[in-house]
Amino acid sequence: MIWIKKIIGIDYFKQSLIIYHLIFPFICWYYTINNPKESDSERYIRFATDLDWRSLFDFGDRFIALLIYPFVKIGFGYLTLTLLFSVISLIGFLTYYNLYKQKGFLNPVNSNFLAVFWLFLPSLHFWSSFLGKDAIVFVMLALVLKAIDSKYYKSPLLFLFVVLAFFIRPYSVLIVLLALVISILSFAKINFKKKIAIALFMFVVLITTTLVLVRFYLNIDSAYTIKAILSQFYNNLQSYQEATGATEYSVLSTSYLEKLSIIAFRPLYFDANSFFQILASVQNTVIIATIVYYGYLFFAKKRRLNNISYKFALIAGLLFLIIIGSYIYNLGQASRMRVMILPFILYALSNLSSNNKKTIH
Repeated sequence: MIWIKKIIGIDYFKQSLIIYHLIFPFICWYYTINNPKESDSERYIRFATDLDWRSLFDFGDRFIALLIYPFVKIGFGYLTLTLLFSVISLIGFLTYYNLYKQKGFLNPVNSNFLAVFWLFLPSLHFWSSFLGKDAIVFVMLALVLKAIDSKYYKSPLLFLFVVLAFFIRPYSVLIVLLALVISILSFAKINFKKKIAIALFMFVVLITTTLVLVRFYLNIDSAYTIKAILSQFYNNLQSYQEATGATEYSVLSTSYLEKLSIIAFRPLYFDANSFFQILASVQNTVIIATIVYYGYLFFAKKRRLNNISYKFALIAGLLFLIIIGSYIYNLGQASRMRVMILPFILYALSNLSSNNKKTIH
């Protein structure tokens, strides 16, 4: 029995996760060299090569170019940079691994063991292994979750990745902050006055930061009404789609429910039109079945989330789903954006696989 535990034990799981993940940068590299027009990575390298580093102090694409600027100047090629970003995103997977390990999920004789296999979902490794924004945002989200679970918020690594994610994909930090406010007000075991003080501080930060980003990230006059800001945002996005042809669905004419279905579980077999989309449809079918199973545990077995980190993860995942679902416009973009959604939702729901029926705040 001892040798069986060694073969299927925790160390083997961790080693398999690392080896599996480090296969994907080579897949990403092969995909990019064969589909250069579909890759943002080429643009980041071009910015870092052609532009002065001082012009790269900006949000989004240029900030990624700023991060790789010194590496490009000393001769790092695309494959090496892809490997670098893949190693960065590995921090996120190992963070989730450690969270599950601490909770006993990775014991092979524990019924929770199967609940952690979402860590091997191909799309999560694929999109987080590219030279791009997703690797850093993925790690930031994992580190935030670890901080909430451990109640330790002074990690320099956490601070670094929150700052990086803010300049790379600012709304990801704002959504996390909003989810944190909701979680503290609803579930935190602290007195009411402290809850209100924390919530007010976070809301002030949230509103102030949102106004700054509307003006300088979206380039929309923040003096507009909310309706005017949203209208301008969608008009700008529609113009971008028409100029680049990077769309399968119109942002303005596609219904919100259809856009939600795109970000939540598509492509499926009926709308997959490439080899990668066929593979994605298989994965999405598995995910739908998993969600249905967790729904059964929640409604029929009365299982409940028993920790604020699980509740925060579910709230944040749903907020990402609702907000990103409002502007999604193609299946590739939807699959990529799930790197911010699926890990949180599946981590939260994995708690339902335990035998606990009580809600503990």
